[in-house]
Amino acid sequence: MNDFSNCNVIINGSEGFVGTFLKKDFSKLGISFQCADIKLNKSINDCKSDNEKLNFVVHLAASISPSDSFESPGEYYKNNIYSLIESLEWCRMNNAKILFFSSYVYGENASIPTSEKEKTKGHNPYSQTKLIGENLCHSYQRDFNVPFIIFRPFNVYGSGQSNQFIISSIFDQINKGLTQINIQNPYPKRDFIYIKDVSEAVSLAIKNDVSNEVFNLCSGTNYSIREVCEIIKSISQENIEFIFNENFERKGDVSITLGNHSKISSALDWEPKYSLERGINEIYSSK
Repeated sequence: MNDFSNCNVIINGSEGFVGTFLKKDFSKLGISFQCADIKLNKSINDCKSDNEKLNFVVHLAASISPSDSFESPGEYYKNNIYSLIESLEWCRMNNAKILFFSSYVYGENASIPTSEKEKTKGHNPYSQTKLIGENLCHSYQRDFNVPFIIFRPFNVYGSGQSNQFIISSIFDQINKGLTQINIQNPYPKRDFIYIKDVSEAVSLAIKNDVSNEVFNLCSGTNYSIREVCEIIKSISQENIEFIFNENFERKGDVSITLGNHSKISSALDWEPKYSLERGINEIYSSK
């Protein structure tokens, strides 16, 4: 097990939702880090390695909307794959280890709960870029001995997330004073994982000598979109009405996700600490 003081961490994609939270958490934990992000006009090639420490890249840089990936597939393939190649090349040249954030990549009709042994299947251009990214990590490990960890997060949520995502979208509308909130199909069920649990998993991955493994990041519990709305209404105690479009179908969507996190629990001694109710209550309390 490595001490955090012996780590030189690069966050590639530091200004996004997950990256922003990692920066705060790393500062609290005393983890030294450097940032790279297009918003900073700074690439990973501008970051310095440290021959005396464990060089570790957390790769988050990506375009992230599954629905938008159908509108601009070329942009998604170019952005998501090229940014990862830059990180892998930096790792190859600087004797570094990479933590690649993939996604839910099991498609429709996966076994429930879904373990890492399940066959992967791209179900939209976005998830396909992530599968290509996973293959690139394996290739760089095979050919250049670049160690990797791959995280497959299910539905991450938390304060500061883009309102493209369901929980943030609902809170955004509540904060605007809306009393009628339009929601798409209420039936899909999702395994939601809170950002603080995700961040803890990253810290454990940096601290532990585990390499060349793929891990689900999930809560092991799922909720329908209707149930999410009911929890938010109960916690917020706002006088709101949810209007559902029960006939809505989103291209490339998956009807149910439910993950098995026993592998990461065993390897990194990680367990999700936040129920959906606790996470939503923390978001509401912080607004």
